[in-house]
Formats: sequence, C-alpha cells, structure tokens
Amino acid sequence: MDKSTTNTLTHRISSFWPKAIFIFLASVLLNINTLKNTHALDDEMVINRNVYMHMGFSGIKTILTNDSYQGFLDDMGAKNPLSGGRYRPLSIVSFAIEEELFSKPLGREYWDAKNKFILLQSTAISQQELEDAANEVKRLNKEIVENTLAMAPIRHGFQIFYFAISMVILFWFLNNYLLPNHKNVAFIATLLFAFHPIHTEVIANLKSRDEIFSLIFILLSCISAFKYFENKSLKNLGILIVFSLGALLSKEYAVLLPVIILLAIVLVKKISIAETIKTPGFISLSGLVAVFLMFRSQVVGQGSKSAITDVLNDPFMYASGSEKMATKIALLNQYLKLLIFPHPLSADYSYNNFPYHSFTDWQVWLSILVWGSLIYLTYKLWQKKHIMAFAALFFFAFFMLINNMLFDIGATMGERLIYHSSLGFCLGVAWLLIYGVNNIKTSEPVKNFYLVGSVTIILFLHGYKTIARNLDWRTNFSLFAKDVQSVPNSALANGNAGSEYYNKGYQKLKSITNPTHNDTLDFYRTTDTSIMYLSKAVSIHQRFVPASINLGLCYSKRGIMDSAIFYWKKAASNFGGRNESLIENAKIVLAHGRKLGSIKDYKNAAKVLRDAAIIDPGNFDIWDNLGGSEYMAGNFEGAVYAFSQAMNLNPNVQGPKQGLMVAKNFLELQIKCKQDPLNPQVWLNAANAFRNANFIDLSEQYFTKANNITTKK
Repeated sequence: MDKSTTNTLTHRISSFWPKAIFIFLASVLLNINTLKNTHALDDEMVINRNVYMHMGFSGIKTILTNDSYQGFLDDMGAKNPLSGGRYRPLSIVSFAIEEELFSKPLGREYWDAKNKFILLQSTAISQQELEDAANEVKRLNKEIVENTLAMAPIRHGFQIFYFAISMVILFWFLNNYLLPNHKNVAFIATLLFAFHPIHTEVIANLKSRDEIFSLIFILLSCISAFKYFENKSLKNLGILIVFSLGALLSKEYAVLLPVIILLAIVLVKKISIAETIKTPGFISLSGLVAVFLMFRSQVVGQGSKSAITDVLNDPFMYASGSEKMATKIALLNQYLKLLIFPHPLSADYSYNNFPYHSFTDWQVWLSILVWGSLIYLTYKLWQKKHIMAFAALFFFAFFMLINNMLFDIGATMGERLIYHSSLGFCLGVAWLLIYGVNNIKTSEPVKNFYLVGSVTIILFLHGYKTIARNLDWRTNFSLFAKDVQSVPNSALANGNAGSEYYNKGYQKLKSITNPTHNDTLDFYRTTDTSIMYLSKAVSIHQRFVPASINLGLCYSKRGIMDSAIFYWKKAASNFGGRNESLIENAKIVLAHGRKLGSIKDYKNAAKVLRDAAIIDPGNFDIWDNLGGSEYMAGNFEGAVYAFSQAMNLNPNVQGPKQGLMVAKNFLELQIKCKQDPLNPQVWLNAANAFRNANFIDLSEQYFTKANNITTKK
C-alpha cells in the first residue's frame, strides 16, 4: 500500500468514524428514556396478544406464513379488519427470538389450553371440568402478561440499538455513496433525521420496529447496488438479493426498491435508465419483487372479503365522492406541517379528527398549490439531473404509498407512516441550509458559524421535543391521556383515553386490601372522567364497539345496570359475533339475573338474562338460567327456546334436557287451549297440571277461563 493510499484511508477513517460514532451515541442518548417504557398502542397486536410470537422459535414458521396480525386475530377469535392484510414478519420474528432467549415461551401451552377450553364448552360433562380449563387459560395468560412486561426494557433496548445502527448505515450510504461530494449535507441530513420528533412513534412504539428494519435493509440494498454496479460481481449481486429480501420481509414498502436503486444509480453514476434496467442486477431485483408479491398474495390474500366495514378503518366512508377526494388532498398538508413544525404530536389522527372538505374550501386549493409546486420543482431537478432530485423522488415514492391518493390505507394519516419519506425531507432541508449559508456574502468563519448555529438550534429544539414525547409513550395511559388533548375530536382517542382512565382507577382500587369510602369515591371520580371520554367517543362514532363495551363496564361498576346492559347490547349488535370482552361482561349480567332469581323475581330475572343472551349468545350458563327463569315465570315458550339453545351448546348436560321436556309438556297444554279455546275440559286439564306444578297464579287463570266458558254455555 503506497503512501497516498494510506493518507486517503486515514482521511476516510478520521472523517467518517468520529461522525458515525457521534450519530450512534446521539441516537442512543435521545431515546434512552424509552427503556422505562412498557407497551402502548399497537404493541398488543404484535407482542402482548400475539400467540405465535409467544411460542418463541417454534412459532417462527407460522409467523412467516401468515398475516402479521394473525396471532392476535386468532387469539381474539376475530377477523382481519384491515383490507389487503399486512405481511411484515421480520420484526415479529425478532420478537419471537427475544422471547426464546430472554423469557419463557408459553404460547404453545397457552394455545393448547385455550383450544381445550373452547372444545369443553360443547363437550364438558360437568361445570367443574369447564371451570378448571378456564382457570388454566387464565393462569397461563397471567404468566404471559407478567413475562411480557418484564421483557419490555430488553425489547426497548434492542429498539434503540437498531435505530442507532440504522442511523450509522444511513450516514454510511449518504456519505460514501449518494453524496460523496457533499459530505456536510450527508452529516447534517442524518442528524436531522435522527433528531426529528416525528420519529418518536417508530422508536418508542415497539410495533414500529418494522419501519426501522425496513429502512435498514433498504439502505443496505442501495449500498449493495452501488457496489454491484461498480464491479458487476455475483457476490455483490447475491448480497443485494439477500438485503432486498430482508427489506421485503420487513415491510411492503420495499417493492419500490428497483425504482429507488434505479434513481440513485442514474443520478450518481450517470448511467442511463435504459442501460440500468438491462443489467442482471436490476432484472434480478425486479424478479424478486414479483415473486414476493405473488407469495404475499398467497399468504394474506386480498383481505377485502373478510374486512369489517368501520369508519375507524375507512375514515372516508361517510364522505361523498368529491368530499373524499377533496379531503385527501387537504390532508396532504398535514404531513408537511408536522415535518416542518412537529407539534402537537399524536398516535392517532382517525375519524373525526379532520373534517371532510369540499372543493370550495381554501385548504384544498392551498394543498394543490403547495404540492403542485413541489412536483414541478422535482421535475426541474430531474431535468438537471441534480442529486436533490433523488431526495424529492425518494420522498414522493414512499409518500404515494401512504397518502390515500393511490389507494386507501385504512387511516387518514400517521406519524410512523411518513418515516421513510422524511429522509427525503431531511436531505432537502440539509441541502437548503448549506446552500443558503453559502450564498451569504460574508467570510467563511462567519458562514460556518451561521451553519453550525442554525443546525444546533434545530437539533436542540427537536431533541427536546423527542425526549419529552418519548415519555408520553411510557404506557397506554400516559399516551392516550396526552393525545386526547391534541386530537379532541377523534373517536378513537376519546375511546382509548376513557378506557385507560377506567383501567387506572380500577387497578388502583383492586390493589387496596380494605378500600375505604374515600377510595371508592376516588374510583368513582376516575370513572366519571372515563364516562366523559367514552360517551364522547360513542357520540362521534355510533358503532364504536370497544367504547360501548367500556362505557357499559363503567356503568356496571357504578351499579347502574340498565345503562351497562344498554351499551353492551349496543356493542354486541355492532360486533356481529362473540367478543372476548362481551363474554366476560355477559357473566356480570348473568350474576345480576341469578340474584333476581334468588329472590324469586323471575320475570325481571328472565328479562335480564335475555339481555345477557344477546350480549353473549354462546354462553351455556346464560341459556340454562334463562330457561329456568322463563319456566318459573310461566313463559314456557321462552323456556323451551332457552333450554334448546343450551342443549345446542352442550348436549351432554342433563339439566336442560329435563327442563326442556317439562317446559314442552306445559307448552303443549297451552297450545291445546289455543287450538280448542271453547272446550272447558282442555282448560281444566291445563289448570290442574299447573296447580300440581305449583304455578298457582297460572292455575287460577286457567280455572277462571274454564268456569267462564262453562257459564256461557
């Protein structure tokens, strides 16, 4: 190695690695306060309630061959509400590996216990057998919850590490490949990206590890592509394919990889588009994407057939055609606003946070003007083959996937969704800062002072906001209580806040061994806040099932059972199947019905139990008790129906069989009376049967009817 080569290498080391280490440490320190975070928002779908993830290594095959949310959906017994499905297995596989290495995988044991319990609901020969199975499911679930909570710091530690590594890789790509002649732009753009508060959701929310993995592998794919186009070696082609596969398994965004790499190569290497697309590398990468899309289609399907229509998953469903388009256009500026001024931030921007717009609204035309100008600027940059054309096209390529213009994504917007596109934004800002400073007519030291000063101010403000926002993500309660203040018209934000206020109050009360009157009053005050938010959620979104369920729960804890039952029935009618929460709430109604039955108020007991059956039609005990209450109230038709439903659920229990037989006998007597209403003997036979069964009031009614018929004759 000659002296010039040594000097060049030394220069590269001294210029790159100190900056890379600074970027890594800054990324860690900015987000180190997330180590105290637990779980929030969508963590439930990929971690807390993802049964396949909790299987550890043994669940990886299932994770790789199913929708990303399948483990959650199967555990909940629900259909996928998201049109098109989601296939992002790599982050969930990483969680499963962590589960195996740092915890105790109980997913398989829990899943087997739960399936056994479901089977016993229709085959159990005794109530005790069913209760034992239910208790085993609860025990395993409790242990999983405890283990998952204990794992939270470890998972957040890995999340910080992956993000910090991704920032080093980003700087590596920008500094050495995309912007080798503009290293200051590369460094500043990386810092702007690492510090930007809009990325807090990606780092603080474990579920968003898919975004971090996606960016890592997209960047590594771009680096590999540059190396491949330098020497065309099969080794580099193989590395490119491996990294691209990693990107595709991280998130579907990677289908844009052929386009992104094409843009980079054309702008940096000055190779024509025609020449680039003919290379084995581009052809192989395009083929990989095509194969992936076919495989993905086989795994998750189209999703629309099983999708549940709900305004929370289709925020434009109540808008007319023109309103839908106008609103989508107006919302484009919301992303730009948060990129420029990231305050306030929220984990939710769903219905009805943004009003529907029409083409008479100025916001729509302002958005058209702004984005039309940006598109024109991008076109001019591309004409000049300016490197910032890559930044603009990178932004637009990923932005078009998430802004609802090409296809509906099931949400109005989301901070995590702009993660990839924001790289293009940060590149543009870094370039403009340096360009602006360079055009100031002053000395170089002053220019450097202006540049360093302006960047420092931006990073300080962004860093302060990032650190503060990370704290909001500590728990669901801290997140939702904060965000409902930022998006007060969102049904989901109000529903989440109401639910968490109730949970916080209830858990506090439950932790007190001997609660005093003041403790109860504190809980009531908390439920008042919960009821306020939940009521607003239901008023905004009439078919909001979780909010209705939780509102009913609040009222039940306050002893207002009529209101509780009303909202649970409302939830059941909108859900269209058995809901896990409603199953538990129906047991509360069942207990209320039993209490009324114990004081021989059979008519009201039957009324309450009918409501319980609406709330959970799959509960054997409800139908069995309803049959008994209907029978004791003299409603034999209702008793026959209820006992029949109980037998359909579990034909092995003898009680409903016997009750059905007796109720049918009395019902047949009543039917005979209706069929032959002028025959006094028929009425007398029924009256005697009712008297022998101790239905005194009913017996007297039938004796009176028989006497009236005889008297008339």
